[in-house]
Amino acid sequence: MRVNRDQSIESSAAYPEIGQYVYFAVSYDRTQTTDNVKFYKGTTIGGVNLVDTLTLNAGVVNQEEIPLSIGVTRTSGLTLNPFNGLLDDIRIDGSVVSIGKLESRRFAATGLDAVIAANPGNGGGLHISGNGVVRINDGTVSGNFAAGDGGGLWNSSTGNLIVDKTVINGNSAFDGGGVYSDGGNTVLTGVTVADNRASESGGGVYIEAGPSLAQNLTITDSVIDSNWAGATSAGTGGGGIFAAGFSVLTNTDIIDNTAIEGAADGGGVLAPALSDFSTDGGVIAGNRSARAGGGVENGGFFNSNEAMFGGALFGDGASPNTTVDRTVFRNNIAAINGGAIATEGGSLFVADSSFMNNTAAGNEPGLGGGAIFTGSSNEIINTDVIGNSASSPLGNGGGILVAGGGSGTYFGGLIQGNTAGRAGGGFEVIGQITIDQGFSAGDDVALSIDSNFAGINGGGVHITGTGDVTIRRAAVSDNMAAGEGGGLWNSASGTLTVDTVTITGNVASGEAADQGGGGIYNDGGTVVVNDTTLMGNVANGTAGSGGALLSVSGTVTFDNTNIDANGANRAGGVIEIVDGDLTLTNSDLVNNDVNGLITGGTPSPGNGGGLHVTGTANVTIDNGIVSGNVAAREGGGLWNQAGSTLIVRNGTLIQLNTALGAAANQGGGGIFNNGGVVEVSDAIILSNFADGAAGSGGGILNVNGGVITIADSEITLNIASRAGGGIEDISVATGSPSTGNSITLDRVTLDRNNAGVVTGGRDGALFSSPGNGGGLHVTGAGNIAISQSNFSGNIAANEGGGLWNSVGVMTIDASTIAENVSGDGGGIFNDSTSGDIVLTNSTISGNSASGGGSTTGSGGGLRTEGGNVTLTSVTIAMNTATIGGGLSIAAGTATIESSIVANNSATTDADVNGVYIDAGNNVVGGDAGLAALADNGGPTTTHALLANSLAINNGNNAGLEVDQRGIARPQGVSADSGAYESDLPGRTASTLRQGDVDGNGSVTALDALQVINYLGRNSRVATGEAAGAESGSTRELDVNGDGRVTALDALMIINTLGRTDGSSETDGQPATTLGTSEAIAIDSVLDQRRRVIDDLLLEQLAVDAFTARTAR
Repeated sequence: MRVNRDQSIESSAAYPEIGQYVYFAVSYDRTQTTDNVKFYKGTTIGGVNLVDTLTLNAGVVNQEEIPLSIGVTRTSGLTLNPFNGLLDDIRIDGSVVSIGKLESRRFAATGLDAVIAANPGNGGGLHISGNGVVRINDGTVSGNFAAGDGGGLWNSSTGNLIVDKTVINGNSAFDGGGVYSDGGNTVLTGVTVADNRASESGGGVYIEAGPSLAQNLTITDSVIDSNWAGATSAGTGGGGIFAAGFSVLTNTDIIDNTAIEGAADGGGVLAPALSDFSTDGGVIAGNRSARAGGGVENGGFFNSNEAMFGGALFGDGASPNTTVDRTVFRNNIAAINGGAIATEGGSLFVADSSFMNNTAAGNEPGLGGGAIFTGSSNEIINTDVIGNSASSPLGNGGGILVAGGGSGTYFGGLIQGNTAGRAGGGFEVIGQITIDQGFSAGDDVALSIDSNFAGINGGGVHITGTGDVTIRRAAVSDNMAAGEGGGLWNSASGTLTVDTVTITGNVASGEAADQGGGGIYNDGGTVVVNDTTLMGNVANGTAGSGGALLSVSGTVTFDNTNIDANGANRAGGVIEIVDGDLTLTNSDLVNNDVNGLITGGTPSPGNGGGLHVTGTANVTIDNGIVSGNVAAREGGGLWNQAGSTLIVRNGTLIQLNTALGAAANQGGGGIFNNGGVVEVSDAIILSNFADGAAGSGGGILNVNGGVITIADSEITLNIASRAGGGIEDISVATGSPSTGNSITLDRVTLDRNNAGVVTGGRDGALFSSPGNGGGLHVTGAGNIAISQSNFSGNIAANEGGGLWNSVGVMTIDASTIAENVSGDGGGIFNDSTSGDIVLTNSTISGNSASGGGSTTGSGGGLRTEGGNVTLTSVTIAMNTATIGGGLSIAAGTATIESSIVANNSATTDADVNGVYIDAGNNVVGGDAGLAALADNGGPTTTHALLANSLAINNGNNAGLEVDQRGIARPQGVSADSGAYESDLPGRTASTLRQGDVDGNGSVTALDALQVINYLGRNSRVATGEAAGAESGSTRELDVNGDGRVTALDALMIINTLGRTDGSSETDGQPATTLGTSEAIAIDSVLDQRRRVIDDLLLEQLAVDAFTARTAR
């Protein structure tokens, strides 16, 4: 056949001999068609400048199975339509060829009869050289053999092979049993590649990397089925496809392919180093490899593939790029890593896919990944990982294992029901990953890590080594760990960041005291939790700790987080921290418990309902809420240990927490401090309970050398069964030396706390065992320092409505103790022979000792039964009792200086009951001229002095420099008695003088006569200062020098006064009037209520008499 220059064809049929050419020498833009062309005996079609298309409808093409070579250049197309269906061993060089209805079969390309010299025997059915372009439609390529590569089809590095609706089966070669591409563009559409064999790699298809980054393999709507690769070493194989180039598969099934010899990889697909492989849609199932990538080594449906690494897909080498889209991976198995996918290096992209029931059996730390094992740069989007398993006892990452060097993101999807024998039921992370809510068409896609299980640690997520995990906008729920970290587990050098996450219903079942962490376990790394909820997590082991969090060391930070209804058996219903630093800011610890309410649980012992510190930690709670937590024994809200520091500040509220411990040294409804340091500032401790049978410290219990400092805070409405409705201190044992302050209160209000009086506690039971120290109770030998504080409205069933002291040293300055109630010692009760109370610049007002039970109603303001009580510039007024409305002194020493004890009431001894030491400058008894208790400035309430108050200018100028409010003393000519310093002027001379016994307006010998009569009738001698006066003639009250103070001394006073004024006693006029300064020093001559001689009057009168006598 010849095509002339005028584009005519001379023959409709051509029968060239072997080696001859069908030659085209046209260069015109015309389309020609010729029918019934017969090619055989090694025919070569060649031509130059064939611009348009030429179609040859051949009757027989190469019937004798001798190569046909096509070498047409610069053509838009050459079409061969062998209608008898036979075309064998075509070699295409520099042509554009379309072959329709092709059947290429039973040809062996050995290189012996090749048309092209030095041909290695490639392309058993068809070979493309150079820039050739071949299109094959509706054909069959079967039973061909190539000694080299491409048993069915072979494409050059610059060629183009386009195959549509064709079956390529039963072919064999060294590489690429069905199809081999040396890097050129290969497109398979609607093609079946089946039962082909490669003795090395690419049983079905082998694609070499192309000369550029352009895509060089596209397979669409096709099937790669039952192909075999016989490679035996790692990095070789690919039973279905060996894809070293840039490959894209769409809606393509890869089924039952194998690479099972030696250590071969990629039963379905092997995508080696530097490759770029992606799949979208289709099924990848039943593939097997000896080592890695049973389905694919580098979507669709991956089912029941098997390998050592990557049961379905394996990406090997330094930088393979693997893409999976809209694919299902199910029932794939890896003997070591990556039940479905394993990648090492490069990148992995997975989108809109699912992984179900895949298994990885690696059995040591660092191995596993039931669904995915990745050491790559990852992006996994909107993908579900469900029911996968790292099945071996030491298997890790039931769902996903991110290996060292791996990094990336997981956006959206469900991580559910995965299991790991050792760690990380959902995720095991050695590298870095961000787990975040995903997006789809502008909508958020929920992310949940749910119902996963770890045989040891990290039910949801486990971090190993320097792993770094960030979880955002997700739910971590109902995961379980047999040991630690039901939800999340962080390593000693790991980093865990949790942001806007709900962590709920997770369980850690470790039996030991250092196991647990139902929600989170931190083994010493860094944990940051923001805007998160931890709810219903449990540490249910026998001694499990930390329902929400257990941190053994490291740094943990919570911000704006709600921690609610978590539980533990041993300690830390919310948080157990051993060592390290913990900071909670704007966070709530609510309704958690360690009281054995866990199903099947037993408290062991059940401390720290909200938070428990075991070791030497630093804990800061900043503007938080600790509420509704329960401890079976101690620390309903918070429990602090020796060597640790607990700081509670900036508006933190501790309320409605309960400690159920029954022993006297158990309780601490709000806070229990076991020898550590607690600093509370700007906080409220409200309505907490220590309601065990002898529970102590409704608000706070301090034991074993603990140190507590509280400032600018309120302790209100707390209840204890035994002692210390607000605070109980047992920090220093009786008889032990005390150094420093065990409790320091500065600008603190203890209000309406209760020690065993009313029905209280969560169960409404009535406790009183015995009920001491409604506000503050000190059992041991601690030092208590109180300043600028208010104790008001506190109640004790037995003793010490406001404060109760045993053998401690209680120093109270610039404070008010008001409206407290108890059986004895309504304001303060001092119990022991060695207990000391020192009050300065303080007010005790409106307290009541009501009696009842074993109490007598003694000491409305203060009751002391031993020890030393010292009052300096104190006001005790308006208190009530049966005995001793102001003071009741049963034993010990009470010293009063520059103070007011007046305006109190009692059935017996309204102001003072018992003997005290009067150190001078006091106003005791009568009406001291006090205003009602009010806010007169300063941090506490006080009684202001009324005009002409006996206390004005009556104090000791050598005493305190300021008053209770911080006002400087003195404001007048002299300091005032009591806690309040007035700027009012002192009293003026009056017709009614305090020393004016007979009430005639002056102090004269007649008043002294009444003293004589009293002494004589009652056979009394002076007491108090008189009893302790100096001996000898210098004894001021012993005027006559007989060594006694009797009526004779008073008689000498009368005589002296008489001689001094020189006037008649009967004229009713005063012979002499004491000066103002002298009168101020006189309280009264005779206090009929106390029935004792007023020492000050006798002293003043004696001084005048003695002075007059010696002057003569």
